[in-house]
Amino acid sequence: MQDVRLVIMAPMNPPPRLAPVLRADSPYRIRLGRPDDLAAVARLMARCFPGPLSIGTWWPALWTHSIQDDLLRRSRQPDLPHVWLIATCPQPGCPPQVVAATELSQRPAGWQRIPQAYAYLANLAVDPAHRRRGLAQALLAACEMETRQRRLTQIYLHVMASNRPAAALYERVGYRLHRPDPNLWDWMTGRATRLLLVKSLSASPMP
Repeated sequence: MQDVRLVIMAPMNPPPRLAPVLRADSPYRIRLGRPDDLAAVARLMARCFPGPLSIGTWWPALWTHSIQDDLLRRSRQPDLPHVWLIATCPQPGCPPQVVAATELSQRPAGWQRIPQAYAYLANLAVDPAHRRRGLAQALLAACEMETRQRRLTQIYLHVMASNRPAAALYERVGYRLHRPDPNLWDWMTGRATRLLLVKSLSASPMP
C-alpha cells in the first residue's frame, strides 16, 4: 500500500475532470478510460468475473464479447453520464496493459429510491497478477476526485455479502451499509444478498 499516493494532473474541460496517476516511481498509471480501451477492459472483466457458465473452449470468447457489448451500450446512455478509470502497467515493446478498471456513473435523484443525485461505482476489477499492490484503493480514491469534480457528495456501490475481502476494503476506506438490496436473481438462486454501501464526501476538493 506504500505506492498509492495520488497526485492531480491538469483538469480537462468540458466537463472538469481529474486524471489521477500513481506517484512517479510506481510502474502503474491511473487515467480516464478512452473508447479504444473498451476491448481491454472487457477482457479484464472477463478474467475477473468468469460469468455464470463455463462450458467449452468457446465460452471465454463469448463472455468477453457479451461484456464488451454491454460496456458499449452503457457508454451510449446519455441519461447516465459515466467514465471509466483504468490502471495501466507498461509492457516491454508493447502498449501499456490495462490491469485494473472501474466504472463511475452519475445517477439522477430517485434512482434506487435515493432522494438526491449521486455517483455510482461498479465493476471494480483488478487483474489477479496485479492484486495486493494498492490498485483497488487507488481507483477508489480516483473515483472520489471525479465525484467531487461533478459536485456530488455521495458514492454508492453494491457488494455481495459473501464477498468479504471486497466488503472489508470498502469499509476500510469509509463506505458504510445503506441497506441490504437483494434482487430477483438473488431470490431465485438462493445466493448471498447484495448490499448497497455509501460513502459521503466532504464538499471541498482533495488537496
